[in-house]
Amino acid sequence: MKKAIYIIEYIAFIKLYFLLSLFPVQTSSKLGFKLMSFIGRKTKKNNRIISQLQKYLNLDKLNSKIYSKKIWGNLGRNISELLMIKTLINQKHRFTYKNLQLSQKKGKVIISAHFSNWEIAGLPFLFNNQKTALIYRPFNNPFIEKFIKKKRSLIYAGGCFNKHTVTAQDLIRLINNGINIMLMCDQREFKGIKIDFLGHPSYTMTVPAIIALKTNSEIIAVRVKRLKNVHYSYEFIDVNITKGKNKKDSVLNIMKNINTIYNEWILSEPDEWLWTHKRWIQKK
Repeated sequence: MKKAIYIIEYIAFIKLYFLLSLFPVQTSSKLGFKLMSFIGRKTKKNNRIISQLQKYLNLDKLNSKIYSKKIWGNLGRNISELLMIKTLINQKHRFTYKNLQLSQKKGKVIISAHFSNWEIAGLPFLFNNQKTALIYRPFNNPFIEKFIKKKRSLIYAGGCFNKHTVTAQDLIRLINNGINIMLMCDQREFKGIKIDFLGHPSYTMTVPAIIALKTNSEIIAVRVKRLKNVHYSYEFIDVNITKGKNKKDSVLNIMKNINTIYNEWILSEPDEWLWTHKRWIQKK
């Protein structure tokens, strides 16, 4: 029964893909915004977005609803643009960023967040002939997952790895082989450490800090900023490797530094972050 549902979902997904592929990237992006902002606000997750905006940003219900439309719309744009990624890669004029001075001998720990168009966070590294591996949570639908992974692999030449099966040793090996690793560290976690996120306690992963300490690698935060007409600029931030008295303290310090950066991003543009996550859920 589940396989049949997956097949139906996949057929609908492929039909959407072919529809969007008929238009220029800019038009497809706008269609993605309109479609997802309409569908998303009909789902139960929309109530979660509104309640979290009210609770964690102290917004009133009216403004929370306005933001929710933009949040869903941004997700729609991201999906549309990822489906058109081959075209976007060939249109480098859409992306503005400073030159990257990265060593070929050792990879870096690159972190981003589900902010703006996070799917293209690795493009500057690709354009600078730097192999980067993406660590991500796969789609539940295996047919859609296979399709999307192929698209992401056009950006992440170092490979796309399931966050639930990849090991620390795998990541260390990649970095020692000169391949960057890209991590999104803003999702819900139960295995991590508790840190304040937007002023409220929340669990966060520790992988970036642990890998950086193990490999003596830098951590670079990449902020993607959406401009008009499917143009983007990038900001690169060196994360402070603040060491403590022991490994545990060092990990805590580094992850606090990372989450401080995330807080600044979200507070500056709340509608650019994906608020559908149960970010503040606590262990039972």
